Amino acid sequence: MLRHSLVALLAASVATQVHAAADKVEVDLFAEAGCPYCAHFTVTDVAPMFENGLSDLITFRYIAWGNAKNFTKPEGQRNISCQHGKTECELNRLISCATHLHPEQNDWFPFVKCIEEDPESATAAKCALLAKLDLTEIQLCASGSLGDQLEAEAAAETNALQPAHQYVPWVVVNGIPLGSSYQSLQSVICVATNAQRPKACYDVPDDDSLSVEFPMADDDPDDWSLQPRPDLQAYPKNRIFVQ
Repeated sequence: MLRHSLVALLAASVATQVHAAADKVEVDLFAEAGCPYCAHFTVTDVAPMFENGLSDLITFRYIAWGNAKNFTKPEGQRNISCQHGKTECELNRLISCATHLHPEQNDWFPFVKCIEEDPESATAAKCALLAKLDLTEIQLCASGSLGDQLEAEAAAETNALQPAHQYVPWVVVNGIPLGSSYQSLQSVICVATNAQRPKACYDVPDDDSLSVEFPMADDDPDDWSLQPRPDLQAYPKNRIFVQ
């Protein structure tokens, strides 16, 4: 009950940020391609909004940086370390290029969802085909100066968050971070919008909406099990917290 009350208060606060009748709710997802929590949220919470009408109420952005870090090698060369390795860095750049080259969220979201479901370099071709995007165009962007620029912009926007993100996925709605209530995104959108609400806004949340899949062991991120949401402080630190 307390959780639902807090979500209602948060949603009401977000709603005050919407002014004009035609305004869409702004939803920013700060995430990274290889994060199992980001994948779960994208597939379980965000994807249904593109089927139930809620995506029509929002302007949705995916900022692909997450917990990556810039560092400079001893010889002065700039480099980037991604939380889940080199492949994640490559996929983050592909996602940034896809969202830049195809700014309509209905066009790029299938590509991002597909990448999140199977975050491997070889997946990009399948995902581009699924989303009907030009993979060559996206790869040329990712491997060139535009990819560098988009990557730097994603890093700068993530690092400028106030308050700073504590984990990923980190969801911001109309400039307000949802924090640990990010899985209540659909409810927050329904309260925040001043447009006609789709039927999905009136569906009673299932008990599973307060659950999340998470790795049961630090050394095995593929060992997922549906469990009641623990306090976020209990999550494996090397999985979602900035190190």
